[in-house]
Amino acid sequence: MDNMGNKDSLFFAIKGCYEMVENIISEPKVEGSSVSNKISPEGIKLYNQLANQFNANYSEQKLYIFNEQTTPNQVTHPKAQEVLFQLKYAIDIMGHKIIENKKINKVFISHSSNDKHYGSAIVKLLRGIGLKREQIIFTSDEDYGIPINEDIFDYLKTQINGSAYIIYLLSDSYYNSIPCLNEMGAAWIIQNQYTLIAIPDFDFTNSNFINGAINPRRIGFKMNNEKRIVEFKNIISKEFGLDIDEADWNRVLKAYLTDIISTSGIV
Repeated sequence: MDNMGNKDSLFFAIKGCYEMVENIISEPKVEGSSVSNKISPEGIKLYNQLANQFNANYSEQKLYIFNEQTTPNQVTHPKAQEVLFQLKYAIDIMGHKIIENKKINKVFISHSSNDKHYGSAIVKLLRGIGLKREQIIFTSDEDYGIPINEDIFDYLKTQINGSAYIIYLLSDSYYNSIPCLNEMGAAWIIQNQYTLIAIPDFDFTNSNFINGAINPRRIGFKMNNEKRIVEFKNIISKEFGLDIDEADWNRVLKAYLTDIISTSGIV
């Protein structure tokens, strides 16, 4: 099956899962105060069968919708609601029509909130290169995050599309975050252009990275690697048609590296 066929199959599989999980959640709860928030045994059995089947058939896509955190032996309604939420998110992302060869006009920094200080350093770097505020999406900073009165996932699903260049800010915290991994899966589906940047103490031999959705053979770099940062600047400058004076760039780079050393303590 070709790539588009795989994506169509995955899309309809997720829609089917959404309907089934919704039915499981809406079924009558088990009687008794100690288990009032539990799904019935029949519902648990169906839920876990669904999770196993989905993961077996679509493990390559690495969407992380069903995982050990959301498919325990006793599935509570809150956990099932979280899976339902992630399914809805995946449906919305995949249902968003992709325009082929759409011109890139923004950078989306996919990150864990635990790494917001590192993300802020990347934002300053991008601004120094010449990107405008409205061309950067970084949800841990109100100035670059979700506009007021916007639904966070409605907003993000319109941003993670063919027009967004993705920066994956990799860390152990990133791989422990289900929303981050679903952002990664969504971007994989839409095939965004991307760069892998890791916090200074991240290990690229990490099994989560090697077995994840993005290609582990794609060259990434640690954010305190000066040579790679210069290469990254050249990529962004070319992609967005920017031209920064060499003296200005040297000041931006020095400030960036100083920021990273201050945050990480690693030279």
